[in-house]
Amino acid sequence: MIHGHSNELCYASKIRADFSANTWYQGMHEELFTVLKNSISNIINYPEPDASGLKENIAGYYQINARNVIVTNGSTEAFYLIAQAFAGAKSVVICPSFSEYNDACQMHRHQIVHLKNNPGWQNLKFENRLVWFANPNNPDGRTITLNEIMGSLQNNPSSVFVLDEAYIDLCYGIETAIPLLAEYSNLIIVRSFTKTFSIPGLRLGFMISSGKITNIIKSLLMPWNVNSLAIDAGDYIMKHYDRLLPDKAMIREESLTFQKELGKNRKLIVYPSSCNFFMVQLLVGSARELKKFLLDEFGVLIKNASNFTELDKSFFRISVQEPEKNKLLIKAIKCWLQL
Repeated sequence: MIHGHSNELCYASKIRADFSANTWYQGMHEELFTVLKNSISNIINYPEPDASGLKENIAGYYQINARNVIVTNGSTEAFYLIAQAFAGAKSVVICPSFSEYNDACQMHRHQIVHLKNNPGWQNLKFENRLVWFANPNNPDGRTITLNEIMGSLQNNPSSVFVLDEAYIDLCYGIETAIPLLAEYSNLIIVRSFTKTFSIPGLRLGFMISSGKITNIIKSLLMPWNVNSLAIDAGDYIMKHYDRLLPDKAMIREESLTFQKELGKNRKLIVYPSSCNFFMVQLLVGSARELKKFLLDEFGVLIKNASNFTELDKSFFRISVQEPEKNKLLIKAIKCWLQL
């Protein structure tokens, strides 16, 4: 889906507060900004064809073999590469979910089944399928435990599970499944630098899996798929990862406060989330109408979530911003609901 994502630049001149994109609201760290400024001269040379230095840094941080890491032009490239590597496969997409899982599967002629993200789906049997899911899930922030993931992997050795952990560093009380890769060869984990470190324009992500799977995907990878600035940013992040991370506990408290205040309105259903984003359902009107009103009258942009599979016109998604902006959105939505 080329159109319909968040942070829509066509509205840039109108926007006072952008709640549509799930990136960390405090923006890029000053140190990372300085690194990028100092690296600008590097663009006169080609980057490493396969970002091998960054792969080593990622592998070192997670204590895994660098041969099992593939650096990608954002996590979205990873999804399309995976779909291409398993072209024509039978895929199960846990929904609602990021639209690019579905789009990547369609592009590469997968037979797609959509399965609702209800509790207990991890206990189902999947025979020779690709199973696409996120932890935490986008757009609702729902999480699952490592034990639940492990159970699915054990019960379905003939299936490959594609796990999107793009928001894991912005969600409280959740663990990465990367340690499971040492035991389970039917798991692919996709990660993104975009959300946590507020660098969506650089397009930087990576995937980790077994040697057998990564060897297939590497054969499809074009050289120089990641640019020099993105590689330099990734190198710096991995060397200072823990120090650059936002405070998850603070994010959770801000998010819960926002959810509680917005949830006081009886014309809304707020779905609980421990992440920097959450999903809301309107009991009157449509998300499209609300989005237009908020943008025109208040300069506020939300994410219309009706294009997520399994969701209808009543759903929208909000990414937590500074407290004053959060209060502005609550006031603006209240105004619309009183019309």
